[in-house]
Amino acid sequence: MNVLVTGSAGFVGRELVQLLQASGHFVIGLDRRPDRHADLPLRHDLRDPIPVERRAELIARAPEVCIHLASAVGGFLYNLSRSQLPAIQAAIDETVIDLCNACRCQRLIFTSTINVFEATPTFHHGPLRELDQRSPYAIAKAAAERRLAGAFQHYTVVRPTNIYGKRQSRRHSAYGESHVIPDLLRKLEHTGELEVFGDGSQRRNFVHVSDVSSFIAGQLDARGARYLNLRSELSLSIGELAQRLIALRDPRRPLSFRKEFMQHELFALPDFDSSPAAEQGWAPRVQSLAEGLSR
Repeated sequence: MNVLVTGSAGFVGRELVQLLQASGHFVIGLDRRPDRHADLPLRHDLRDPIPVERRAELIARAPEVCIHLASAVGGFLYNLSRSQLPAIQAAIDETVIDLCNACRCQRLIFTSTINVFEATPTFHHGPLRELDQRSPYAIAKAAAERRLAGAFQHYTVVRPTNIYGKRQSRRHSAYGESHVIPDLLRKLEHTGELEVFGDGSQRRNFVHVSDVSSFIAGQLDARGARYLNLRSELSLSIGELAQRLIALRDPRRPLSFRKEFMQHELFALPDFDSSPAAEQGWAPRVQSLAEGLSR
């Protein structure tokens, strides 16, 4: 199958591209960064329309399904403070819709986020009933779900919890702007104590990038509309997470908490029902933090 992957050079994209190739698929990668893995890597910032000559290359390959990963995302402070995230997501989505229409690609798999339930924690496996999200990141993803669902005949939205893995980026300059695990690891490398934003009671679920990629790859033949929330059995408080990372990297490192950051905690994440994914034969294989960071 010819598969178009947006955000192919990103954290999830790199893992997914190699998994698709191992299954015999031809991968067209579209990313604003250099992509060394896709069979046909195309470099382009999806916030802008795709030039005619690049569109011709894509149309010639006739992708049968588009896996849409491209997005602006970071840690909780980044996601809370970047008011432009909905506009960025909208521009990316419109380019993807236009491109897929030109290629006559009728199937889309979109990677959203479990955070779309931050204001109304129902965690149902279906279209969002309310557009009441609070953070710019969740607002962007919720709007994208509706926008893309209206543009494709066959549509799957995947809402994972916190994705993690060994190669996750730590590129953000300010602490709190990367995802929580790489953010804490960077502090362990560069600071005298491990400072946690919040009182440590915030609860998160962590699912490994290889497990998310395997689930997405299993949706290539999906028909109709599907909405699936993904989690693993690895649920920890941020305090427990910090203690485990200290044990793995530097047991002598002191731990401190910035309790004033609890004002930014939008919702508590329970172990929600994930049986629809399990009914499709998916089960996360990575069950421990140590294994996930070493793979």
